[in-house]
Amino acid sequence: MFLRGSASPEALAVAAGRHVLAASEAALALGVVPGLGVATAQAVAPRLVLKARSETAERAALQEIAAWAGQFTPQISLDAPDAVLLEVAASLRLFGGLAALLQRLESGLAELGFRAVIAVIAGAPAPLAAALLARAGRSGCVGAGELAAALAPLPAALLELDGDVAETLAAIGVATLGDCFRLPRAGLARRCGPGLLRQLDRALGRAPDPRPWFAAPASFAARIEFDWPAESTEPLLFVARRLLAGLAGFLAARHGGVERFDLVLEHEARAATQLVVELASRGRDERRFLDVLRERLARLALAAPVVALGLAAGEIRDLAGVSRDLFDDGRRSREACARLLENLRARLGDDLVSGVRAVPAHRPEFAWANAEPGLKQKLEGLCGSRPLWLLEPPQALPERDGEPRWDGPVALLAGPERIESGWWDGKDCCRDYYVGSGPQRELLWLFRERRAAGGWFLHGLFA
Repeated sequence: MFLRGSASPEALAVAAGRHVLAASEAALALGVVPGLGVATAQAVAPRLVLKARSETAERAALQEIAAWAGQFTPQISLDAPDAVLLEVAASLRLFGGLAALLQRLESGLAELGFRAVIAVIAGAPAPLAAALLARAGRSGCVGAGELAAALAPLPAALLELDGDVAETLAAIGVATLGDCFRLPRAGLARRCGPGLLRQLDRALGRAPDPRPWFAAPASFAARIEFDWPAESTEPLLFVARRLLAGLAGFLAARHGGVERFDLVLEHEARAATQLVVELASRGRDERRFLDVLRERLARLALAAPVVALGLAAGEIRDLAGVSRDLFDDGRRSREACARLLENLRARLGDDLVSGVRAVPAHRPEFAWANAEPGLKQKLEGLCGSRPLWLLEPPQALPERDGEPRWDGPVALLAGPERIESGWWDGKDCCRDYYVGSGPQRELLWLFRERRAAGGWFLHGLFA
């Protein structure tokens, strides 16, 4: 959890009080093991990074993982402080079998920045057994008939035992679950109470183990702290990739999409910087999110070093999945246009990328205006004998014997179309427009000025 903001493995340990609770692989290699005193751990590994345990952060991490895992099954429950339980029997066929599903879970959790131990119980309703095996570091699949043998070597301390029961078991020499299994049930119940027997039966799948289902939140929010303040945007993109992977999984679980999300850059001594990322259309593709965010971060000048990164998406809308069609319905081309638009806006800025809408005006230079890209409109005003490509300002053309020339003689094909308008705003015009053909068969839109100055002008080109 604390290493999600680092691209390289570090020697890190989590302390609870004066003892080490957990250690990273790099710390374990240096001799820092759970249960070691904090002072001893610092003496063994002088460069060890120590973090205090945060139950709030643990709950947030569990909820983030559970919300992401909803794309594989809706039957999820939390087993605090460190386990998420999934019922995946009904999902195996959809994801290509157990091996393929486990591969997706493992690789997906790695993209989120978590290292997980995945234990599977097949053929028995024993979620407690899966949690015990995972906490003991025993990954893999265990069948119903192998449960007792698989659980026997595990420490009895993995069970939820109160202080008196733990002391009683230690006093009679019980160290493992196998020791508990071998003791007479009646005598074990007299010494330790019925609660221990209930836990053993639940672990073996002999007693029901009902658990409340996890309810995903209505909106997405996640946060990752950096080990060291980030002074450039490159580390931001690495951490943002983990947050976007969580967002994509959350949206897949809800069959939804977003049109915008907010990236919050937290600083030490000043207010946070909020970066709003807007999409051209609703989506939930992680790669698409990352491409747009990369362009936005490339243009961002950090106001101060960043100590934490947060991601939030509030307006979740329904978004159906993509199915294969025999005939192209144009959806892919529309999505490609939308992605091109949002990438251009991310790179150039929203103000420099816009669409065009028709305006009912006779003067060509006033017959259009900027508009939001993708705006639906009637195109009658843009069709006919007027081109979409206008020159601003119109280009003066030389003439010979009263005829216009443009790299050679111009043949007039249609016209004139007389336009006299604008006397009320001081920008009046008095022109005769023609459609002409240039030396290379180009279609030109040109006019002859009818006022005193006269002359031919090229105003547009037909595509």
